[in-house]
Amino acid sequence: TSLEYSPSNSEANINNQILMKIQNIIEVGLRRQNLREELYCQALLALHLSQSARQQKIAWVYLSLLAGCFLPSQRLRSRVKDLS
Repeated sequence: TSLEYSPSNSEANINNQILMKIQNIIEVGLRRQNLREELYCQALLALHLSQSARQQKIAWVYLSLLAGCFLPSQRLRSRVKDLS
């Protein structure tokens, strides 16, 4: 997904805003190791509570980006692994 503003495509702009918020959240996790487990818990909760395909897609993107930046704690690793 591109992070460019498009005056003609409001759906793309909404997705860009979501990706930028996810990026900010992940930056917090990169700076503060003590919050990483909480970020994973929030991603798992978002997956569990997602009621639409769009919400589920966003939750999967969030979880994927988290995993690309830092691994879940040993305690949460099995829960994340069970999702695959």
